[in-house]
Amino acid sequence: MGHTLSLTDGATAVSLVASGVMLRHYVPRTPETGADGRIGEVSEPVEIMVYGDSGAAVGEKIASIERILLAARRRYWTGHGPRVFVQLTLAGGVVYRSELVGGSLELEKDALTAYGQYKVGARLLLTRQGFWEGPRTALPLSNRNGADVTGGLTVYNRGNGQDNWFAVAGAAVNGSLPAPLELRMVNNTGASRFYRNFHIANNTFGPALAHIIEGETANPAMTVTADATASGGQYASFTGLSGSFQLEIDGPRSALVAGRRVHVLARFTSLPLNVNVWAQTTVFDFAGITPLYSAPETLLRPTNALVHNLGTVPLPPTAYDTSGPTLKLRMDVACASAATVGLDYVQLTPSDDLCYRHLMQGGYAAPNGAAVVDDGIEGLSYLQMGGVNYPLFTARTQPCHLFPGVDQRVSILHDGDGMSINWTLAVQAWYRPRRVTL
Repeated sequence: MGHTLSLTDGATAVSLVASGVMLRHYVPRTPETGADGRIGEVSEPVEIMVYGDSGAAVGEKIASIERILLAARRRYWTGHGPRVFVQLTLAGGVVYRSELVGGSLELEKDALTAYGQYKVGARLLLTRQGFWEGPRTALPLSNRNGADVTGGLTVYNRGNGQDNWFAVAGAAVNGSLPAPLELRMVNNTGASRFYRNFHIANNTFGPALAHIIEGETANPAMTVTADATASGGQYASFTGLSGSFQLEIDGPRSALVAGRRVHVLARFTSLPLNVNVWAQTTVFDFAGITPLYSAPETLLRPTNALVHNLGTVPLPPTAYDTSGPTLKLRMDVACASAATVGLDYVQLTPSDDLCYRHLMQGGYAAPNGAAVVDDGIEGLSYLQMGGVNYPLFTARTQPCHLFPGVDQRVSILHDGDGMSINWTLAVQAWYRPRRVTL
């Protein structure tokens, strides 16, 4: 069987090799790559012959092609309606698709002469995204709860004693471009959860990165309290108008981050409800004396989240640097009036392009067995219950992507009413490998 080519929106397909159309010539073109590495769109010709049993049949076939081109243009400009793809099936049976953003059909100059024979030559000029996507593929996921699991791997919400991440081996991610990640995260805690925020991040720095630092390791020492509901069984706190949590970024951590930026996500065990609390994160030298970089001050709102983004900082605050200097990460916290602030842990969360995803919703209950779906492939996020998709989630960033040939870890830190470190998710993941050329 030879190659086949078609235009499809998932429900309607127009073949360019059969059913009244003969493919005369088509070669996929290579798009231009910008200075920033982004792949541009590509326009390419497709030579076809349209035929039928009558002039009306030929006209209807041409109209069907023009209708799907119109649908592609409308989707591109309005964002509404199904996506339209150029779909190419290679001789081996592998199907690739590239999203169509526009196109036109031009009849050959002798079209009216040929119409009487019910055979008309035409030229399609298709404009599509500059890459091809392969088949939707399940990813084998691993952490201490299983190896190469595709049916639902348990991911916790803590940094000590369990894993809030899953690993993906580089060999499992094919293609030559980063590809959006599709996640299905099932509430398997046994009770309803009122989720608010999901922080999803792909750590491509290196699987060995210890991305969570426990609050009780803060120096100078804060009040350390034993608490079975805290990661590591303890948390650090202060009571008063202000306090400083100073944590150490050791050499192995800073060597892996190597000067790139991370979001400082902090899980607080306690924040006052009716008192304004501000926090500012600063990177210091190894002695904790010289400030090297400060993030903007952040107002902490406990009614919206228990996990707060305290800003984005480079580690170390220089250019690319794998030397691994020891650094101090200090969070200065100020309260409008005396209050108690408790810190459980800080997660160093990659902020690289395509590596961080933030989902938000207002606290709608997700029953046990309900799934939060973040479909980066199709650009959809929703809560799935009883076979119905509820569009309750708002994405604050672009989807997380997987990188071909790289061992990577994807962390999931989520909060909500009554947040617990022992909240769990049964996670499945898929992707479509992306390639520039076939």
